[in-house]
Amino acid sequence: MLRTFIQGRGTGKTTKAIGILESNDKAILVTYNGALRQVYGHALKNRIATFADIINDRVELQEYDLAVIDEGYLGQPDILAHVYYKLGKARINTVVYGTIK
Repeated sequence: MLRTFIQGRGTGKTTKAIGILESNDKAILVTYNGALRQVYGHALKNRIATFADIINDRVELQEYDLAVIDEGYLGQPDILAHVYYKLGKARINTVVYGTIK
């Protein structure tokens, strides 16, 4: 299942994503940029992957039952499609938070 939430800047998308990870040990956070790992805190760093990690199979997706994509609309459309395809193929429920303006 893919659920999307389109919200404006500064509306708490990242805070919601962190909350989901803190309450679900089987959730992974996916972001477009590895440099953002520090934004999510040290305790969660082992459950944060980039779009490239997903595309290049550097994540054991079978360990997770939920993917939370923060800023899920940043990136090239073909890269986004590939990430969504990989998560769907692995049968991982996915929640996407992003801004499109």
